[in-house]
Amino acid sequence: MANRRAPNGGTEALRKSEAEAIARACGALSHPTRAIVLATLSDGKASPVQIARALDRSIAAVSHHFHVLQDAQLLKPAGTRPNRGTIEHFYQLTAQGEALVGLLDPIAAAAGVKARARR
Repeated sequence: MANRRAPNGGTEALRKSEAEAIARACGALSHPTRAIVLATLSDGKASPVQIARALDRSIAAVSHHFHVLQDAQLLKPAGTRPNRGTIEHFYQLTAQGEALVGLLDPIAAAAGVKARARR
């Protein structure tokens, strides 16, 4: 694809599809709980129930954030299991989600937040 001219006379830095993908990912991270969910899932799969308990938040609220992240193609299903008469759904990061997790610390640093302790 040929480079298009930007208004300042340079070349356009992003294609429209790239800009849309970035906006979708940034929108998915527009709530702090979703950043926490992504960082937590960097260690493997988990369910909204498990994360809700760990964060002391309602399952409904955390499930909503899981759906937003899945709609943004940052999470994918990773299995189910029976749990007290219901089915517990597990999720894991997609390749895009893994790439975004790698940017969380640099974004926090750019915002003036000290790096978090590594486990």
